[in-house]
Amino acid sequence: MVGCSAVVKRLPAHLQTVHGFSPKSSKYKALLSKALPQPKRPYSVQMIEKRAAAIKRIETEPPMPDIPVVDTVRNDEDEEMDLEDFEQTETSTTCDVILIEDDVDSSKSPDPEVLVMLANWLQSPDGGKKDEKTAKQHVSQIKNILSLIDAERRVMSLFDCSLLNDKFVKYAEQKYVPQTIKSYFMSLRHFYNYVLAEKPVIDATTELVTQMIEKVKRWSSSYKRSSQKRKWEKMEEDRVELVTPEKIQQFERSQTGRDAVILLGKLSGAHSIEITQSHYTLLRDFLLVQISIDNANRAGVLSNMTVKEFERGYKEDDRFIMNVMKHKTFHVHGPAQVILTSNLQNWISIFIKQVRSKLPYITAEKEQPLFPSWNGKKLESGQISKAIQSVWKKAGIAGPIHSTLFRKRCSNSVSQQPEGNDQ
Repeated sequence: MVGCSAVVKRLPAHLQTVHGFSPKSSKYKALLSKALPQPKRPYSVQMIEKRAAAIKRIETEPPMPDIPVVDTVRNDEDEEMDLEDFEQTETSTTCDVILIEDDVDSSKSPDPEVLVMLANWLQSPDGGKKDEKTAKQHVSQIKNILSLIDAERRVMSLFDCSLLNDKFVKYAEQKYVPQTIKSYFMSLRHFYNYVLAEKPVIDATTELVTQMIEKVKRWSSSYKRSSQKRKWEKMEEDRVELVTPEKIQQFERSQTGRDAVILLGKLSGAHSIEITQSHYTLLRDFLLVQISIDNANRAGVLSNMTVKEFERGYKEDDRFIMNVMKHKTFHVHGPAQVILTSNLQNWISIFIKQVRSKLPYITAEKEQPLFPSWNGKKLESGQISKAIQSVWKKAGIAGPIHSTLFRKRCSNSVSQQPEGNDQ
């Protein structure tokens, strides 16, 4: 507008009070249509800045996180995704796939052919095109049930309600939380649906398979109340163990944190440092924690990010952004944005050039994971969690740590923002 050089957030009020325009006038509407909307700053940038502000006021105003709201289960597909999220949280100190304890040996005989076929079916359109990891998890859980209820691992035992109830359900109720039991029931439902659709060579009638589907579905529903109760208990446990600014500051000021920063500083200049496995593990795990603090990504994002994706990153203001394509919700939200400060970007660059490149089995292939194992192999989500837990413990920080706690910290921070806050 000629004669006005003001930059304002609330243009309607400015036009009415300063320039005297009526909201009904055509000129008023025309000016509004030409206004440039303020671009929404990336969520991770907001969290990085909030983290810095929180640390500054740590002495006088410690944060009091609220408990986030949990959505209820909606349908089978949503239920399965919720189950997977919950399982990864509950078993963050173990592998992602839940295994029956050592009193059951499922490796003493070859897998029944029908279970091998089930894995392929789950990844087909008929089976819902599940990713390889999810398909393997369902098959693994079926194998565990079968090993528990029948020493000879006869597939028809999976159609015996008495066996399932007396041996598996009673065992599971003593060993697992309700959501884990529901996860096993979900695997059984996938198996029965496969048998119903593909009709493999199994001596089970269509009527029997249909009955089993309905029965297991009812069993799963019966755990809804106790499952919801466990969710609230878990949220309270996580609230107590939340990653606070105090813990972050304690980590960064710990001897472990200082050792990592000093080593990165030495590697940035002329040096004759021979990279050992302990050097590599320290720097890799330290950087994984730093990325998690600023971005609160799922462990799968850290597992799947590649050297190529880092090199294709771009600057936006004073931040460096890299897009990770392979992650759990890519089909819904697109690439996961990992936003780095200039300092963290520089550390990762040093790590790639001076540390990662020295691994005994690494190659120049850009599609390889950014944070592999010492042997050059990809770290799965569970291994990423263990790496974070390891360096966190070395730093002397009390309590558990995993990606979900970082994510809940961010969700709590967002819930504390005043309504209408543009930041």
